[in-house]
Amino acid sequence: MNLNIFIFIVTTALVSAFPSYSSPTKFQEHFVYLKSPEVNMRSGPSKKYPIKWVIKSLREPLKVSAKFEEWIKVRDVDGDEGWVMSYFTSSRLQGAVIISNSPVLLYKKPDLLSPKIAKLKKNVRVKIIKCQEENWCNISINDFKGWVLQRYLWGI
Repeated sequence: MNLNIFIFIVTTALVSAFPSYSSPTKFQEHFVYLKSPEVNMRSGPSKKYPIKWVIKSLREPLKVSAKFEEWIKVRDVDGDEGWVMSYFTSSRLQGAVIISNSPVLLYKKPDLLSPKIAKLKKNVRVKIIKCQEENWCNISINDFKGWVLQRYLWGI
């Protein structure tokens, strides 16, 4: 047998013996929102992993950083990470968390000159009604509805 043909056959056999992997694609981080009032956050992507804590907040925003089968790795507003089943989340904008250390004003209209309705403290959870391109979001909290600047919201 010709040496070149032998080398070609051996090389072809070795290459086909190992699976080929494409280069990993960059995962696009994005927000999801809990559609269940109680969700288990686990230390890994399976029910076999222990529960780190239980999130008890409908519409809670979580930032997704990875995906494994039906599980997503998420981070909350405090930076805590864990895994939840993607079934319990929605990508439709639903809620946010006030992140300003100073009280955030809730306005009647999306205008700084509009009447002020309330002051919102850090870590208050709000329901998002809609957000506008002008950096304002219409929100509700308890019996209050109004407008707040997007820069004070985590989860948008």
